[in-house]
Amino acid sequence: MREAVEQEYPNHNTQITDRKISRLSYKGKYKSQTVKQKIGPTGKQTRQQTKLRIFIPLMNSLTQFQLKTLRQLLQKKFRDEEQKFLVEGFRSVEEALQSGWEIAMVIGTEKSLSDESARKIHALVKRKKIPSFELSKKDIETLSDTVHTQEIIAVVRQKKFELSAFPGYAAPRSTFVAFDSVNEPGNLGTMLRTCDWFGVEGVLLGKNCVELFNPKVVRASMGAIFHLPIVEEVDLEKELMQLKTQNFVVASTSSHATKSLFDISVPKKSVIIFGNEAHGISSSLEKLSALQFSIPKFGNTNDSSRRAESLNVASACASVLTVWRMSGK
Repeated sequence: MREAVEQEYPNHNTQITDRKISRLSYKGKYKSQTVKQKIGPTGKQTRQQTKLRIFIPLMNSLTQFQLKTLRQLLQKKFRDEEQKFLVEGFRSVEEALQSGWEIAMVIGTEKSLSDESARKIHALVKRKKIPSFELSKKDIETLSDTVHTQEIIAVVRQKKFELSAFPGYAAPRSTFVAFDSVNEPGNLGTMLRTCDWFGVEGVLLGKNCVELFNPKVVRASMGAIFHLPIVEEVDLEKELMQLKTQNFVVASTSSHATKSLFDISVPKKSVIIFGNEAHGISSSLEKLSALQFSIPKFGNTNDSSRRAESLNVASACASVLTVWRMSGK
């Protein structure tokens, strides 16, 4: 909306200081904005307030049947059937729109769609000709699994990857990450975000992991799922054996390891396994690990009242990938 104001008042000193929204027509709405404009010679500037009314066409409306269908996407069964999932929040929706993933529609409330944070989203929706819909706050809250929703959601079509098509599969240097039975959505989403930050070339999700398109995983990843090639429902034992034939070294953390994370030589091609929050990786995968190491503890080991029992798997992932990237491999 600011662009429309600036077109009417091109003076570079124009500032929007207040905005009020009122619906004056069933075909559209007027956005009433108060503008402060500096006028007069430099040093003796005065301010003049001007009220603008800009007509904005209303977005499409969803039927109750369509809304009910979208609510079903909060359940895995229907996400699998429809091959779609929900992405919530300004940043995540923007990341989805900027990616190569197919966006079925964007939904928001009057408040969120007129928010300053939505300007780039508006531009991307318009350029890509993506259907957009306006809902009431009450209706959009039924599509959200958060307590405080940002009132903007994208419906995205799922995308499938093949392990052999990963960019680093045949490269001389690459790092993959495999997750074995990671059950906590927040942990998985956070670790995907970490993998994205450290430039991991591919991610494998074992059969017993939480679903990739779970709303909590998507939200915690902060858009990372749109940047990484990820394969779900992987038979890790089988695929790790296959990766070994491509000169990948299988690595994992272990409390029984004789070497510390800081003492190992990081291989050029590796796949690092992170396991279940409570039990770690399975014994069969541990046997496949040619490189095992522990993460040394620096806290007070003599005072049990100050001794952490273990390191969160997401923290362990960040620690390991830091060392991996510092090695230059």
